[in-house]
Amino acid sequence: IKRIGELYHFQNLSENEEKGRDVFVLGCCVGLRHSDWNKIKIENIKELNGNKILSITDQKKGNYLAVPLNIFPYAVPILEKYNYKMPPFRNDTLNDIIQRITERLGWIEPIQKTVYRKTVTIETFRFCDLIATHTARRSFVTNLKSRYSDSEIMKMTGHKSTRSFTKYD
Repeated sequence: IKRIGELYHFQNLSENEEKGRDVFVLGCCVGLRHSDWNKIKIENIKELNGNKILSITDQKKGNYLAVPLNIFPYAVPILEKYNYKMPPFRNDTLNDIIQRITERLGWIEPIQKTVYRKTVTIETFRFCDLIATHTARRSFVTNLKSRYSDSEIMKMTGHKSTRSFTKYD
């Protein structure tokens, strides 16, 4: 959660970088796949007991998802900033933007990762180089693990099997 806030509050961005940053941070707040971020419209926002809920059907599986927008303090301000229509970004373009910004934030600590090619090797990468659009979804799940049950998170993300969901651990 700390890093999401650090990214959200980072300044000295170009207009395009700011939009990309906001789209990525929103992804961290709602747990949707990148393919669903641009589908969000004002009609998808419902109110229940004074709380705003993102109510949307995901593109990949056609699952109905309901995500409380008060989990993180950044979701509603970002949605309001863009009048509930997020700027569109291609996956690779957004990955480039987020990696540049996080490098400037100093998120360059070395991370060891198992790489599967012809052989299995352990390679070292800078943290900023590993951040991509799917990182937002993984971050959402990770940040909710201490506050929600797996079944509650799975309803928000559309995971049907615990097998696919446990890959987020």
